Amino acid sequence: SGGSFSTAARYAATGQAKPLPNIAVLYGEERFLILERTDDLKAALVKAHGDVEVFVWNGESTAPAVVLDECRSMSLAMTHKFVIVENADVMLKGDDDDESPAPAPGKRKFGKTKRELMEDYAKSPDSGATLVLRANSWLTTTNLHKLILASGGAVEKCELSSEGAAATWIQRRAKSEHRVSIELAAAEALVDAVGTSLGKLDSELAKLAISAIASASAAAATQLKRSSQPAMSVS
Repeated sequence: SGGSFSTAARYAATGQAKPLPNIAVLYGEERFLILERTDDLKAALVKAHGDVEVFVWNGESTAPAVVLDECRSMSLAMTHKFVIVENADVMLKGDDDDESPAPAPGKRKFGKTKRELMEDYAKSPDSGATLVLRANSWLTTTNLHKLILASGGAVEKCELSSEGAAATWIQRRAKSEHRVSIELAAAEALVDAVGTSLGKLDSELAKLAISAIASASAAAATQLKRSSQPAMSVS
């Protein structure tokens, strides 16, 4: 099983001593939650380092060696590096020279595989960078997974376990991002109407927040207008 780096991010945000991971894996079908967790970690790193330099690579067209060179090289801006790899599961499939002939029996293929290169890095990740691997799927039985956790890294499956979890997420998201409050019953009704897709739920939350703020502003304006009118008396 993997640990949640979002927990580490919250520790950092409150000034507690739990260290942030130098490697974090985010995987699952809930893309919105992956992006939210990435933002959590970035915010914690900014708090810890003052600033971060962000690099984004697509694992479908980038070799691990390129990504790891980026992690190991010094930042020109002299800040902490935040290196994100999309489709990391695709990047780690096969060998670096997949199109080369198979080795003869008893002979090892020249060089290290993509996964072996990543395993070497996971044993001792660079302290000047945080590597985020974002993927659709992730095997928790591999050596890479174990090495990431052993070196202080974190792995988090980004999914909602139930409709109840989606309703709880709505309440938290409404306060943290949209600055409004929503009752649990209303959050549950929203899940019933929209489903558990966080992207769709957040879009509806934004509409509700705008409506609520507009209504509150109109009510405040009406109250102000009433209070500013001169009092009338009957003689």
